[in-house]
Amino acid sequence: MKASFLLYLNLVNTSKIYKDQLNEVLNPYNISGPHFQAMVCIKEYGEKSLTELAETLLVEKPTATKILQKLVSMNYLQTTTGTDKRCKKIVFTEDGKRKFAGVLQAVENFRSELMVGFSEDEISIAITVLTEMQNRLKARNQASI
Repeated sequence: MKASFLLYLNLVNTSKIYKDQLNEVLNPYNISGPHFQAMVCIKEYGEKSLTELAETLLVEKPTATKILQKLVSMNYLQTTTGTDKRCKKIVFTEDGKRKFAGVLQAVENFRSELMVGFSEDEISIAITVLTEMQNRLKARNQASI
C-alpha cells in the first residue's frame, strides 16, 4: 500500500476518533467540538462578526449561526455592537470567560494525555506536514472557485 494512502487512512481515522473523544470530554459541559472551536476562535483572535467566525471555522453562515445561538443561550458568548453599528461582534460574557476556563482545562488535559512520549521535533514535523497539506487543500479549493 502506498504511503500516501496510508497517510490518508490515518488522517481520516485519527480525525474521527479525536472528534469522538473530544466530544466525550466536552459532553459534561453540554457542548461539542464546533462549540469549543468557536470559543477558542474568539479567545485567540478576539471579537469577530458572524461572517468572520464562519470563515475561521470553515463552515457556512447558517451553521455558524446555530453554533452561536447555542453558546449565547448558555451564556458563554454574546453579541455586541461594534464601531460599525451595522456589524455585530461576538464576545465572551463574563460568566462565559469563567466557564470556558474550566472547559479549556479539561481539553488541555485530554490533549496532554495524547502528546505524552512525543518529542518537540516530532510534534513540529507533524504540524509542518499538516499545515502544508491544509494550505494545499485551501489553494486547490480556491482554484476550483
